[in-house]
Amino acid sequence: MGPGAGVSANVLGFHDGFSEYASDAGLSFVAQVLSLEDLYGGPIDRPDVAMRLDAARIHLWFSNGAGGYIAQDLDNCKHDEALVWWVRDPPIFNLGFWSLVDEWMVVLFDG
Repeated sequence: MGPGAGVSANVLGFHDGFSEYASDAGLSFVAQVLSLEDLYGGPIDRPDVAMRLDAARIHLWFSNGAGGYIAQDLDNCKHDEALVWWVRDPPIFNLGFWSLVDEWMVVLFDG
């Protein structure tokens, strides 16, 4: 299981996540990756997304520390497809996983 094809061999082989200490923002350690089902303790009870997602197949790989996550559907990860999951707002679909990680890393390090 991992973010995109080949990530286990190419990235996670030498890097197992990190987080910014004060906010717990960053790329999740593999052992701490949650599915949406884990986050919500069961099926998602939100009318804006419930029909589009299988909560057990969506994994949260990067947290911004404020209720936003870069996530991937395990069925679409071979195509670098990701979504941004917001705890309070509708998700944003069909985004590039590594492009998002790059953007959020800049925000995290620049403050």
